[in-house]
Amino acid sequence: MGQNIVKGNEDEVDLPITKYVSEIMEKKLDRILYLDPKSSKNSTSSISIDGFNEAIVFVIGGGNYLEHDNLTKYGKKNSKSIIYGCSNIVTGSEFLGELSELFMNKK
Repeated sequence: MGQNIVKGNEDEVDLPITKYVSEIMEKKLDRILYLDPKSSKNSTSSISIDGFNEAIVFVIGGGNYLEHDNLTKYGKKNSKSIIYGCSNIVTGSEFLGELSELFMNKK
């Protein structure tokens, strides 16, 4: 039987995408592009936001259920609203098939 990719208590482990989103939402990253459609085009004022309570996370390429589930758990635990989307949901079998194709094309 296969082993879990994520080891440990599932509630305590955040995937890289969840860690990145949480750092943005809690304003721990100082280098993010912030676009506010309500501000004027010539505005250069600094952002005085404590953090964000809502986010839309969109993955270009293959997304998966594990990322969605991890972001959802993070959102519920921290009272955040997160919408997850991707251009393609990839199952485990499809992912292995893609890896196999890449490997065969390299030979």
